[in-house]
Amino acid sequence: GRLTEALQLYDDMIQNGYLPDRHTYACLLGGLCRKGRIVTAILFLGDLMTRKVFNPCRVTYTILVDALFKVGSPHIASFFYEDMVKEEIYPDAVTANVIIDGYCRKGLMVKANEFFQLLNEKSFPSLASYNILLHGFAKQQELSKCFTLYNTLLR
Repeated sequence: GRLTEALQLYDDMIQNGYLPDRHTYACLLGGLCRKGRIVTAILFLGDLMTRKVFNPCRVTYTILVDALFKVGSPHIASFFYEDMVKEEIYPDAVTANVIIDGYCRKGLMVKANEFFQLLNEKSFPSLASYNILLHGFAKQQELSKCFTLYNTLLR
């Protein structure tokens, strides 16, 4: 959409003494990420955290992790996920699926499977998690792993 207008409105709010809420910050971060302005989004988040006006929540971290995977930065995405957990903000099914999908899309099936197994130890993975991992294995032509995972799903 209209990211430039949203950023201008944000600047106007600040100049007029209005404090944005967490939804405003999350929308701006999401807009920056969707437009591929990841570095700007990270700097913006860092500034907000430094000024102690915003602490990221699960949604914010998920937006950033997803964007970082999409621009081909799985290591930085992993860093943000680790930071999220360190802050005692734990992934939900959406966050978990973003991470599994991100690793699969980059062909990092060992990482995707390790994260899936970790998820499996802590909770019950969603059907979507299985589908994402199955698709990733199939795309990498690791059919034996597809069948093994599929059989696990049937149990």
